[in-house]
Amino acid sequence: MIVNHNNLPEGVQGLYQLFAELKEFRAFVESSITNCSNAPPPDDWLTKPQVAKLLGVSLPTILKWTKSGQLKGYRIDRRVRYRRSEIDSALKPIVTQLNKR
Repeated sequence: MIVNHNNLPEGVQGLYQLFAELKEFRAFVESSITNCSNAPPPDDWLTKPQVAKLLGVSLPTILKWTKSGQLKGYRIDRRVRYRRSEIDSALKPIVTQLNKR
């Protein structure tokens, strides 16, 4: 006797259908993961102490730079976070006579 999903008992047919749907869902999830891996990585968010350590300055200096607009902070409730990419772009090269040559 050849077994296929049409000649199975009703409860087993339901399980067979569920299994088929799970296989479709798995294929969808795997393709979604593949597509997401091509997306650019999310921007890293840093805390004030992390930024201070990264730049080698004190917390009051980070606060001063944030208030003056030299660094752009983002407030979430009472917490402040900084984007890593914006910290990197805030650093400017020093132009001297030697660099101009």
